[in-house]
Amino acid sequence: MTSILVADDDKLVRITLRKILESAGYTSLGAKDGAEAVEIYRKKKPDLVIVDIVMPIKDGVRTFLELRGFDAKAKIIAMSAGARSGKIDYLSLTKRIGANGILANGLGWLYFAILLAVSLSAIPLMLITDGGAH
Repeated sequence: MTSILVADDDKLVRITLRKILESAGYTSLGAKDGAEAVEIYRKKKPDLVIVDIVMPIKDGVRTFLELRGFDAKAKIIAMSAGARSGKIDYLSLTKRIGANGILANGLGWLYFAILLAVSLSAIPLMLITDGGAH
């Protein structure tokens, strides 16, 4: 069965995504921060990781880089409600450095389902995040 690791410091987000993923037939794993996500990934090698950009201990960008350093073929979707610091948009940065997809919280569950399916397949991904193709 396909396993998906959700790394988010918000317990409600982890629970909600777990319910959605398990109802769709996926095995769901959860991590409360980036450090725990890396540890779980090393032990379980899930098929996909969904990582929040803003988390304590190890943020999503650092988590992404560490996961890719461990496994260059790791499939990773980065998500955020708009993580920015000054002019730096960390969600877009994660996409530019190779995330399989990005999910801006609030885009809706249909988009999430499409992104999930595409990220788990070999189909090239075109992202539509704010009304424009990226």
